Amino acid sequence: MNYVKIQRLSREEVESSLTFLGLVVLENRLKPESTGVLETLKKANIRTIMVTGDNMLTAVSVARDCEMVSTGQKVITVHGIHQPPALPHVFYTLADSPQPLSGNNLSSVPEGNVIRSEFSFNGVGAGDVTSPSDLSCAESGLIGPSTVDTPLDHAPCYSALGTNNYCFALTGKTWTIIKTHFPELVPRIVTRGTVFSRMSPDQKQQLVQTLQSLGYCVAMCGDGANDCGALKAAHTGISLSEAESSVASPFTSREPNIECVVRVIREGRAALVTSFGIFKYMAAYSLTQFISVMILYNIDCNLTDIEFLYVDLFIITSFAFLIGKTDSFDGPLVSQPPQTSLVSLAPVVSLLGQLLLVMITQIISFCTVQLFPWFTPFVKNDESSNESYENYAVFTLSSLQYVILAVIFSKGPPYRKPLTSNWMLLACVLGITSFTLYLTIGPFEWLRAYFQLQLPPGFEFKVIVICLALINLILAAFHEFFICDYLLFHKLRKKLRNHKRWRKPYLNVESELKHDQTWPPLCSEFLATPDLLCIPSPSHSVLSATVTLIPQNLNSYASVRGNKIDMSNMNGNATVPRQLRQNGAAVPQATTKPALFTISTPNIHQQHPSETSSRDTSRSNSNYHTPAGSLYIEPDVINS
Repeated sequence: MNYVKIQRLSREEVESSLTFLGLVVLENRLKPESTGVLETLKKANIRTIMVTGDNMLTAVSVARDCEMVSTGQKVITVHGIHQPPALPHVFYTLADSPQPLSGNNLSSVPEGNVIRSEFSFNGVGAGDVTSPSDLSCAESGLIGPSTVDTPLDHAPCYSALGTNNYCFALTGKTWTIIKTHFPELVPRIVTRGTVFSRMSPDQKQQLVQTLQSLGYCVAMCGDGANDCGALKAAHTGISLSEAESSVASPFTSREPNIECVVRVIREGRAALVTSFGIFKYMAAYSLTQFISVMILYNIDCNLTDIEFLYVDLFIITSFAFLIGKTDSFDGPLVSQPPQTSLVSLAPVVSLLGQLLLVMITQIISFCTVQLFPWFTPFVKNDESSNESYENYAVFTLSSLQYVILAVIFSKGPPYRKPLTSNWMLLACVLGITSFTLYLTIGPFEWLRAYFQLQLPPGFEFKVIVICLALINLILAAFHEFFICDYLLFHKLRKKLRNHKRWRKPYLNVESELKHDQTWPPLCSEFLATPDLLCIPSPSHSVLSATVTLIPQNLNSYASVRGNKIDMSNMNGNATVPRQLRQNGAAVPQATTKPALFTISTPNIHQQHPSETSSRDTSRSNSNYHTPAGSLYIEPDVINS
């Protein structure tokens, strides 16, 4: 049979009458650099997420191999089901083969006693909750096999995980269902999601945008055309291929591995620190010169033209060019990112503090020179000469202050290499400092006349100027590195980070998850039905709200009132699908008193006021009212 005929054969014909020879096992090995890079990012408290088009099991396995899912961390698989006309449903299973909940954890029910369950929504009749498995389902806010007349194939209820060391894994289909019908779950899923499999290009882009909306700074690393949308939407896109994806990303790696991610982070942090340093230096330089001029203006004096030229051309231009030549730090990545706002507290206090020190020391120098017996005040004449003792006191000190500001604002580790690694900047600091000290102590006569300096006799005041510069250096270093960097940036920022008002949205979500030990509720295996609380029957096209409830155990019959299970002391939350919310189905009363939440649809009607007149409303409970029964839930735990 030739090749053309083989191409026309159907799959059934090709796969018939075969002889088994063996199995072919394909292994997608990790690149040797991947595990080390991910470990470096984890130590720096940088969260990593896998977004792939591969199978869920493959993605989870790779995530465990590369330690993206750490040892001992639970993986919870999120399942989304939407089988019209039934409403969509989301439930959670543990990927580590959990054991079903045993009846030993529940209170026993004596023989002859029957608890009438209110978890029947089909209008035919309520079932009897007599077995531990049914009671566990009732306590977990789910129905048991005996609570609905229509047969229901579902897994046994599973208890809460009891730990916060877990992450989510889900597919693109589940992501679409959650995004469309349960948007209130998106922040929680995204905050704890680690593996996103079977994701389409649009879904990858949606995930990046959702992460950004929660306050994350997102870097996307991809190597194919399917990643172009996400690479373009991310704050930083890194392409591992020079094909289509390189067009959409600002960075392209020549090596097809993720080692470039760490380098991009290092260079980005170093560039940010450098930009802040140069900005503060240029602002401080101009204001320092302004202070010098304003002090001399009090006596109708000013800096000479050569002094202006020396400061602007030789000092400032050299430092502004060389400060940015320091390379990024090649040590370990730190968990604390650099400052990202120029108008935040630390940069503003840093700049104002340095200017205050500059002004105080210049005023001290200006006033001290007038205390010596050899001092003669400056008198303005027609020769337009600014040569005076006051000019000498201000110019020599301010020239040293420009060097001090350059050293202080040229930050080193942990984001950049130390100043000594930038040999050009170090040589410039030493050269300008030496020349300025030479002008201060005793220059040649021609040089003194060129700068129009009036040198004071003796060395007393010259030593005072140098001492003022040293004091300025010590106080400037203390203010910058201890007060601004340590106290304001590290300590105060950590406190503000923990304050709810100043936290980013994803930190608030993470805080909620840490304090919520009852979410997510787990099922022991994949559920076969799309709805847990309601099975639509032909005579009742009932719409339902998906209710998640993990209450305390029913330890006494005080929780049973007639044929109702009183859940007024139980905690949980309710998630209403978008169809019900858009139709005005959930109608909460805006009050702190006992509230009534009613489902109003063509077959789920709002309770008439006359029906509630005899109900005791003094208890703080709420219910979703249906023709068949009511489910009581605390009003403060309902997310409507």
